[in-house]
Amino acid sequence: MIVKSYAKINLVLYVLNKRPDGYHDIISIITKVDFFDLIEIKPSGILSVLTNKPELNNNSNLAFRSAKKFFEESRIKDAVKIDIQKHIPLEAGLGGGSSNAAYTLLALNKMYDYVLSFDKLLDISLQLGSDCPFFLYENANLVCSKGEQVYPLDFLLKPQPIIIVKPEMGVSTKLAYSNLILTKRNNINKMTLVDRLKKGGPLAIMHNDLESSVFKLYPAIEYLKRKIYEIAQNALLCGSGSSVFAFAENCERQQIISMLDDGYFFKTTTILNNEGRDLYGHYRS
Repeated sequence: MIVKSYAKINLVLYVLNKRPDGYHDIISIITKVDFFDLIEIKPSGILSVLTNKPELNNNSNLAFRSAKKFFEESRIKDAVKIDIQKHIPLEAGLGGGSSNAAYTLLALNKMYDYVLSFDKLLDISLQLGSDCPFFLYENANLVCSKGEQVYPLDFLLKPQPIIIVKPEMGVSTKLAYSNLILTKRNNINKMTLVDRLKKGGPLAIMHNDLESSVFKLYPAIEYLKRKIYEIAQNALLCGSGSSVFAFAENCERQQIISMLDDGYFFKTTTILNNEGRDLYGHYRS
């Protein structure tokens, strides 16, 4: 089986407080974008993962851990080889590893005739990472608590054009959160955010609390955001970074690309709103 493992961007991210378990409570609206890794899963005598990134070819790989948990929970005595063609850059705030874990779960459960319930997949995904549950749902969703509360939007976002730019450095999610100075927030209304998005589109809600932390650690990323903003009149850090994205038409995208030095990664893409039901239809019917 071959599946696309999509990247994500946070259209808005508020960090509310630190929890006793060390995680943070958040309110975020996250959407998938049409940019993906390719995962191929084949029967095998031993469970293994192989990617085009040598540093990911080990048992700590989230897709490997996802498959291991799947076979443990399903009690199926079998194994697979997982080949991943990585395109989503690492430590970019695009959720590549979490996406690989979630799509591996979805693919395996389909391959083995939906032996696990969707609730069990959610439980496994949360053990792997707080971004993972989001990827078990299609398109765009409101995400709360530490990431396990996922609420699908009742409308589709337009497939607006986006440019994603990543500098050479990556950002550790743990470092971004640990350096954040929390601001007391008691006025973030989830449904108001959703309503603003529905009426005004992504530009009406774009905000990321982690920018204050990441920009202190890496001033070059703040500079990158500012330069992109000057062209597109919008820009936002992707999750915990280091990527920055902007909604931009073709002429603006070309201006942004032309200003980039060697070493920058960029990807032009769109919001994903038509992922289809191939991996999801069984759970939504």
